[in-house]
Amino acid sequence: MVSRIWQFLTTDISDLLSGETVESTAKAAEVVFGLAEVLEKEGPNVQKLRPLVNQLDSLLDVLNSPLVDIIEKGLPFISIATGLLKFYLDKTKKPLTLSKCVALVSQAAYLESFKVSLQDENLLQKIGKKPASDEISQQTQELGNLYLEEDEARRTVTNFPSSKLAKEFGQVLQARLEQAGLDKESAQMLKTRVIWLTPRYMNRVWASSEEAVKHLGQPTFDEWRKEQVKYQSIDDYLRDIIQLQPCEKVFNEEKLRFQDIYVPLNVQLLDNQGKPLPKENHVSLEVWVKHDLISNNNSPGQILFIQGEAGRGKSVFCKMFADWTRQNLYPAYIPILIRLRQVKFLANNLTETLKN
Repeated sequence: MVSRIWQFLTTDISDLLSGETVESTAKAAEVVFGLAEVLEKEGPNVQKLRPLVNQLDSLLDVLNSPLVDIIEKGLPFISIATGLLKFYLDKTKKPLTLSKCVALVSQAAYLESFKVSLQDENLLQKIGKKPASDEISQQTQELGNLYLEEDEARRTVTNFPSSKLAKEFGQVLQARLEQAGLDKESAQMLKTRVIWLTPRYMNRVWASSEEAVKHLGQPTFDEWRKEQVKYQSIDDYLRDIIQLQPCEKVFNEEKLRFQDIYVPLNVQLLDNQGKPLPKENHVSLEVWVKHDLISNNNSPGQILFIQGEAGRGKSVFCKMFADWTRQNLYPAYIPILIRLRQVKFLANNLTETLKN
C-alpha cells in the first residue's frame, strides 16, 4: 500500500470530493489555524473542513508563511493531527493503513518540533517576517506529492532521523531557513535538532489517537508513558546539571560566575604523534570544534583530546561547551558531563570506563 502524504484525505473521503475547490490567497498558517479551530469546535464537520483541507498541499505549507507566524499563532499541530485522524476514521468507517497514519502524523510532529526549536529570540530576530520565495513555495508544494510505502512508513516510525521523510522535509526546511536569513551552518543545526526531536511528538500523536491507530500495533499508552519518562529524565538532567555549569561560582565568590570571566581558548592543533601540524597557527577551540567537528560531522564517535597545564581552562571549556550543546544541538547531541576524578571504576579502555 502506497500513500501520498496529504491527498489521501481528499481522495479517500467521497464527501470531500463533492464540493468545489475553494481558491484562496490566505496564508497557509491562517488555513492551518482554521483547521485546528474547526476540529476543536465542530469536530468532523465536512462542510467546514473541506475548503480548508483543499487549500493545502500538506501541513508543511505553513513553511511558506513568515516563520514567526508559527510561533505567534501557536499553531497546535499535534491536535490537528489527532483531529484529522479521527475525522478520517469517522467518515470512512475503515481503519487507516500505517502509511496514511505516518504520512499525516510525521508532518504534524515535524512542525511541532520546529515550533519548539524555533522559540529562541536570537533565531526569530534573524529569521524576521519574510514569506517563502516562489522557488521554495514550489518545493514545499511538491512535498504534498510524496509517496510513502508501508515499508518506508515502518522505518519512519522506528527511526525517523534516517527516514525518507526526514530527508525530504529537511531539504526544504534547510532552504527555507537560509532564504529567511540564517547562515548555512545555523540552518543545518536547527534542521538537525528538528529531525531528532520529531519522534517525541510522533509518540504524542500515537498516544492521543489510540482509537484510530490501535490496529497498527503502535505504542500503547503505557509504552508511550515510559518513553516520556525517559525524555523527561534527560530534560531534567540538562536543566538541573548542564544548564547551571556556566553559573557555578568561581572560588566560592558570591557574585563571580564562570560565564562572567570565561575567555575562549586558543589552541595548537597536533598530529597523531603529538607534533604541531604544519601551516597551523593557534586557532579558536570553540570555532574549531563547532565548525570542523560538529558541522562537518564526518567522523561520528570522534574523541577530542585537549592537553594543557593546570588552570589553562580545559574543564571550564567543557562546562561552557556542554551548555552550548544543550542550547544549540540537543537532542541530536546530548551533553553528559563526567569529571574523571569522580570515576571510581577504570576499565581497560575509555569507552568501557565511560559506559560504567
